[in-house]
Amino acid sequence: MSWNRFLALFVVLLGCCALADFVCLSPAGAPFPAGLQVDDVQWADGDFGRALYCSGSDADSVPIPDHDAIQLGTGDFTIAVWICPDTLATAKQGEYRRLLGKDRWPADFWTLDIYDDGRVMFAMADAEKHNATTTSDPVIKEKVWQALVIGVDRAKCKTSTYVNGELISERSFSATFTGSLDVAGRPLVISAFRKYAGLVADLRLSKSLWDAAQCKEYYTMNKNRYLSNAYRLRPRQPRLFSPPLPTGNRQSMWDTTQLFQTPATYAVEDEPFNTMAEDPIRPLMYDGLPYEGKPTRVFAWYGAPAGASADQPVPAMVLVHGGGGTAFRKWVKLWNDRGYAAIAMDTCGHLPIPLDSDAKPWPKHAFSGPPGWGDYGNMDKPITDHWGYHAVAAVVLGHSLIRSFPEVDATRIGVTGISWGGYLTCIVAGVDDRFRFAAPVYGCGFLGEGSAWLGRLRGMGNEKAMRLCTLWDPSQYLVYARMPMLFCNGTNDNFFWPPAWMKSTSITKGPVSRYFKPRMPHGHAPAGDPKEITAFADAILKNAQPLPCFSAFSHTDRRIQARVTSPTDIAGAEIIYTTTNTGEWKSRQWLSTPIAISKDADANTAAKPAAG
Repeated sequence: MSWNRFLALFVVLLGCCALADFVCLSPAGAPFPAGLQVDDVQWADGDFGRALYCSGSDADSVPIPDHDAIQLGTGDFTIAVWICPDTLATAKQGEYRRLLGKDRWPADFWTLDIYDDGRVMFAMADAEKHNATTTSDPVIKEKVWQALVIGVDRAKCKTSTYVNGELISERSFSATFTGSLDVAGRPLVISAFRKYAGLVADLRLSKSLWDAAQCKEYYTMNKNRYLSNAYRLRPRQPRLFSPPLPTGNRQSMWDTTQLFQTPATYAVEDEPFNTMAEDPIRPLMYDGLPYEGKPTRVFAWYGAPAGASADQPVPAMVLVHGGGGTAFRKWVKLWNDRGYAAIAMDTCGHLPIPLDSDAKPWPKHAFSGPPGWGDYGNMDKPITDHWGYHAVAAVVLGHSLIRSFPEVDATRIGVTGISWGGYLTCIVAGVDDRFRFAAPVYGCGFLGEGSAWLGRLRGMGNEKAMRLCTLWDPSQYLVYARMPMLFCNGTNDNFFWPPAWMKSTSITKGPVSRYFKPRMPHGHAPAGDPKEITAFADAILKNAQPLPCFSAFSHTDRRIQARVTSPTDIAGAEIIYTTTNTGEWKSRQWLSTPIAISKDADANTAAKPAAG
């Protein structure tokens, strides 16, 4: 090599390094900048040196704490990374896996995703919710190393995608996108949402736009290193967060003397709610707890079935929505049609606009409290400013409100919640002992032992993760629950995994029923409203026939025997089981075996399935 060529190469390499404001996952040397604490990383070794391994598991994300170098501001920037995907396939055709993300969705965020056909999508939004999304031609391949570079020219409103030093596509985005991409306070997460699966190395973020020569050199300077995709994983000790269960008879977080008082109510002044005060299902606001020293109000829908009155009061339900949801009017109507009054509140300070739709934006109102869901970024705030504190209070206060209505029988009220609403229902069951029953769907406790949020907890660091689990894991409250509970979940739930769910069902102080359905889809009603909840409510609040229940259960050798108490004949029964001992719960195969029913002996028996 000539001296001039060497000098030119040195200058370009120096330029690449100088332009990289943030460098991590180096194949040799320190994997992260000095002073940056990143925990629970799975490393892979190969001829390439060292790389980050992402399994694609729900619990496998790598959050990099926020700091100045990864706040991209309003100027041009470049993101460069070497990747070797194990797979691009997704659960549904046409979906994508998230490689990188720094987000406060639905507000400001940026994300880097790879579709199952190899297209690269880069999406951005500022705090004013101006969006800029561009998608390249299909180019990324499985099981080979590739140098991916995304260059964003804010002045020209253009995104350029390079792979292995070659320009693949240039795409324009809207000139209305002008805000900051700092996304301050949020971590940069590697392998998020629908998880990227594979190897990641040499990640660089630069607050300037690389030219074509620099993108080419990023590839050529390491192309000989990244030839082999063979790797071996280093051992990693799984890190779980399981605070001891509390003792005693009552929780002490909330002042129930205050929460059990009827809250003040207000008309909803926003359109279209200001014209609906006389509707059968009407909107209202009621007082919440102060947030950051300011008063809050909770939006809710309330309705009662025809004929309900002070002379003929009806039972009632409190309905708690899940993540990505709001107060659903149609859910209230569903229970009104079943003969129940019902209240459904929004637990995140939103208004359900547009009406009766799963579409967003569901805007904030003038008296909103903290945003949902979870409190992963709130551990440095006072407890009284945490989302969990306000969401639980909103449910309990909603219960206090509906009890005050003359057409409602205050002695016959139950609560059900879906997903994050199920999570809140588990907590509420240990806080508000006035409920006759609770039916959490999907949501459960012991999330630090096995759930979709395990990776996020690990990224918080031990101290904050343990604090969050001690304050807000439902297991810390289920131990105080004394009312009958019906726990509902599916065998392959993506978020609340069966071992944590089953453990949650075993720690309450009251009667427990379980509904565990093979491959139950995860969603709001109808998916999250199985008919067994209505039957459970009718049995407790209307003196209808109870659900069948086990009165005895045993197994010896390869034989299972169960004794069932039921007010009606049992039409059929099956054992649902899996023989898969490893892998993600959402991907395990479940099988069924019919059970022979013996009515005269009041016992149902069947051969025990293969061990698994």
